[in-house]
Amino acid sequence: MPDEITFDDCCRIILEDWRWRQDDNEPELLDYKRNLLTLLNKEFGIGWVDKSLELPQHEGLPALVTTMPRDYGGLAGPFASWIEYDFLSGEQKVLDLHRKELAVAETALKQRWIALFRDLLLMRWPDAVRRKTSWARLRDLGLGEPVDEIDFF
Repeated sequence: MPDEITFDDCCRIILEDWRWRQDDNEPELLDYKRNLLTLLNKEFGIGWVDKSLELPQHEGLPALVTTMPRDYGGLAGPFASWIEYDFLSGEQKVLDLHRKELAVAETALKQRWIALFRDLLLMRWPDAVRRKTSWARLRDLGLGEPVDEIDFF
């Protein structure tokens, strides 16, 4: 993982981590993800909060952005909800015909969502695009070591 964090990375993190920031069942992961969001807000000069468009930080943002993080989590491939899967006879062959194109399409769709989210946030915080930070700096500011999400599935 590169150390530098761009505004595009910041937007991806806001979208990808939304569901973890809502989960009170995993306090260690919740604290890490919320602290990360707080530090990214500071470093990029934005005021993103996960709650509501009614908050003053969201003045000047289109309403669409408030639902994008929740909806982004639903963008998944056909096996996203499976931990184990037993194929029927011939099913693996069918999947193999489509797997590469599905992966390319899923990646492209997520990239477009991140770009749209970024551009909508820039309507409110245009200077954020010129800022950068790093994982090392965030750790120096108190982020701590990353919590591995795989431990919470």
